[in-house]
Formats: sequence, C-alpha cells, structure tokens
Amino acid sequence: MNSQLLNLLNGDATLYPHRLEELHPRVLEMIIASCGSTEFDSYLRTLILDDRGGRQGFCSEVISEIFALIQAYEQRQLGYSDDEKDIWGHVKQAREHLEQSGITFNKEGFFSAAERGETLKLVLFLKAGMQINTIDNHGKTPLIWASSFGQLPCVGLLLANQAHTEIKDSGGYTALHWAAANGHAEVISLLLEHGADANSVSKTGRTPLIQAAARGQRDALMTLMEAGAKINQQDEEGETALHKALHQGHVHVSQALINHHADVDLTNKAQHNAYSIGLQHNNLAIRKLLSEKRFISGK
Repeated sequence: MNSQLLNLLNGDATLYPHRLEELHPRVLEMIIASCGSTEFDSYLRTLILDDRGGRQGFCSEVISEIFALIQAYEQRQLGYSDDEKDIWGHVKQAREHLEQSGITFNKEGFFSAAERGETLKLVLFLKAGMQINTIDNHGKTPLIWASSFGQLPCVGLLLANQAHTEIKDSGGYTALHWAAANGHAEVISLLLEHGADANSVSKTGRTPLIQAAARGQRDALMTLMEAGAKINQQDEEGETALHKALHQGHVHVSQALINHHADVDLTNKAQHNAYSIGLQHNNLAIRKLLSEKRFISGK
C-alpha cells in the first residue's frame, strides 16, 4: 500500500483502493503521482467526468474508492481527520467552520449544497451531524437534488456515505427518475451501479424510462435500456415510453425505442397505439417514422 494514500486515509487500510489497484494499476499510479500536488483533486474528478469514456469499465467498488479518496482529500483540506477520538468535538468544529463561512446549519443549506455541487459544504454538513437522507418539504433528499442537477461528484459522495437510492419524493419519484428526466446519463449509470431500481414507478406509474422519453433525453434513455429497463411498462394512463416520445414529437427517442423493439401495437387507455398517435402527428418526421415502420411490418 502506498504510504501517501494511506496517510490521506488516516491509516485506515479498509478504505485503501485495493480494487482499483487490482483492476487498474496504471490509474492508481497516476493517482499516487498526483497525491500531494494541487492537481490531485482535479485528477480524481477527471476520472469520474471523463468524456472520452475513461470511467467506462470502472465497477461500483472502484468508483466508491475514488469518491472515498475525494472525500478524504476534502476533509483534509478542511482540517479533519477520522482518527480523532472526540466525535462530538468533530461535530462542534464542523459547525464552527460553517458559521465562519457564513453558512447556517440547516436543511436548506444542505439541499442547496447538493443542488449546486458544493462537495466541500456537503462534507461539512455531514461532519456537523446532518443526516444524509434528510428530506425537504417535497420529500426530496440531497441525493435527489444532486441527481436532478447532474452533480456527479456530489452524487458519488452521497452514495459513498450510504445515501438511499430508493427514497421517493411526494410525487413518488426517485433520484433516478429525476436524473432521467433531466438527461444526466452518467448520474444514471452511477445510481444504477449502486443498486437503483431502473423500473421504479411514481404515484402515476411513471418509470425513469418514461420520464426520459417524455423529455426527449436520448442518452438517458439509452443508458436505462442498456441496464434492462422495461421498455413497454405502462403508466396509469396506459402510456408507454414510446407513447410519450411520440406525443412530444421526439423523433430520435421514438426511433431508439422502436429499434429496441418497443411494442407499437400496445394501446393506452384512450385506445391509441403508436401508429394512431404517430401517423396523425403534425411532425412530418414522426409521421414518416411510423409510416416506414408500418411498411416494414406489412400492416
């Protein structure tokens, strides 16, 4: 084990990135090389946010280890170390830090930090004793807020600290629903890797896939389908993801669903199927898509 990383983790060998070392030794070498430099935190975040797909292939254990390193670094920047004996002194110190920064220790500040992607503040709130699964007046948790706004590092830190993925807000929507509706594909992947239910239903029967389709979020939709989300799940109105995409004129999303064998004959409660919705649509591209599908199907 590298002594610098072990020192950062306050000597706790259980937090050492053993899986990262085993599966991605070159990545660990780069982390060690940047440890102690001003580039350390930014390099760790680059691993998470890599647009070239560098995070692809990282299992959930490795991702959690990276987030644990980020959290340890940020705690060190704040002057904390987990080997301190006086846990209540820790809480007092964290609250003093918040006060010195002009931040009130309350739920609103906690939710705001998650929404804005302020990981340092999140660490302070957690150290100061804020419960990670605290809910606001709408039943939303910090994880829901961070997921909704695509704050991937915050989502990771919350998950690494055992934030629950299946808590539902007042509408029955989970963090995954909100990430899907707003098109945050990487957040979706991370939530799924931490056990989020791809087929969770809201109070109106909407799944994350239906949310993504209704909003025209193709990348989110593809991520969910690849994870095994039920394509033909119907909400309380009998609407599927394909119905929603067609209603809203989302051509590329509709095409993706059809390509993945969405049932074009399934009817909603108004007895409309994909053909009856699509062939009468005012969007020419939607009409063309369903016409071609009907021609291929011989209907």
